[in-house]
Amino acid sequence: MALDIVVLSGFLGSGKTTLLIEWLRNYSDGNVGVIVNEVGDIDIDGETVLSADNSNPVTKLPSGCLCCSLRDSLVDTIFSLLRTQSENQGKTLDRIIIETSGLSLPGPIVASLADRELLELGLNIHIVSALDCVNGIKNAQASDEVAAQLVAAQRIVLTKLDRVDAARIGQVGQYAAAINPMARVISEPDKTAAVKEAFFGGIGVTRQNLHEFFFFDKPTARNPHPNVKVYTRTLAAPLDWDAVARWLDDFGFYFGERLLRSKCILQLAGQADPVVMQSVGHVYSQPMVLKGSQSADSQFVFIFRDVPEEEFETLFRQIDAVRI
Repeated sequence: MALDIVVLSGFLGSGKTTLLIEWLRNYSDGNVGVIVNEVGDIDIDGETVLSADNSNPVTKLPSGCLCCSLRDSLVDTIFSLLRTQSENQGKTLDRIIIETSGLSLPGPIVASLADRELLELGLNIHIVSALDCVNGIKNAQASDEVAAQLVAAQRIVLTKLDRVDAARIGQVGQYAAAINPMARVISEPDKTAAVKEAFFGGIGVTRQNLHEFFFFDKPTARNPHPNVKVYTRTLAAPLDWDAVARWLDDFGFYFGERLLRSKCILQLAGQADPVVMQSVGHVYSQPMVLKGSQSADSQFVFIFRDVPEEEFETLFRQIDAVRI
């Protein structure tokens, strides 16, 4: 059975611990493991989760950041949770939720989850980010870490909606859609309903939700973050799979940590159905065949930090060599 891992991110005070507790209280059946990481020496978030829920195993990682000093500890902790649950309860965990510190970068965390033994468990990785409607835009514009958390997310949950008016909620929602046009933005005032939408459901792509998957029609604001850029491209000619796979590897290696997120629909020579590839940072998921697509073009969405369009275009043009 596949193991779902939810990486729950959000800046300091964004409300991610509140979301986690709400989910544990209303939807957990005891088969969920929780890992809480706090940068400071006193782990208040971990103690808060422990006091609110005692039916699920909760592990507090020591002081440090998951995206740097604790990356190896994260993998060890996941296996420890799985073993402990099996030995003590006689059952396996269906899901592990990782609440990151407010300063963690999701890209390196996802890279650490690309551990060979973990991958053999059939991981499904979901990234959820909390964005508060009071200070969220200001924090994201001032902090590259917050911007990276939002860009990596598959779902962005707006929090503290009860403290602002409808116009402000709309403004924050548009900001989230602009900085990450690939994410689903959740602006549900009912916390129980919001966490259900955020934590449940897969991120599979079908012909029916293909347009939603890429969100090309979302309203966007100009310059949502001074250092974050979203570039989209479409190619008509079919691509050679081996060559385009190497190109994506080289492309990601070149940009390194400046590549925050990507999603690609690849029309391949000799194959009726296109293949979907997506990445957080330069770590790509397994390719997934998109059955029944009517699109004849390959489509690309890249989100970068500190990459001018001219530099991106120079590297992207190298894909011409892999066209058939």
